[in-house]
Amino acid sequence: MSGAVKNSRLRKFLQGSVHTGVQIFAYKRAIRKKRVQTTESQTQVQKTERIIEDIKEKEYLSFSETGRLLGLSRQAIYTMVKAGHLKASKISSRLSFIRRTDIDAMLQN
Repeated sequence: MSGAVKNSRLRKFLQGSVHTGVQIFAYKRAIRKKRVQTTESQTQVQKTERIIEDIKEKEYLSFSETGRLLGLSRQAIYTMVKAGHLKASKISSRLSFIRRTDIDAMLQN
């Protein structure tokens, strides 16, 4: 936000009545808090979009990545695999992946 816009808002706030320093401080703090929240939400959206773009390019996905891609929890993905709706490939006793083609096949049905 430019300095001129901030000054005009502050001038509008101060116009017509007497305000204490505490009121001015509270006003400025509220404006800053709103600006910080807006920036944080924009940053979060950009991070999520970047993660999803990275996931879309992979051939094999973890259960967590599959959940992010489908908008489900990791546990929901485990449940889908257990129910037979989604096929997982077991690499070792502790490591399983889901092929991208299996996800596409599930979504087609």
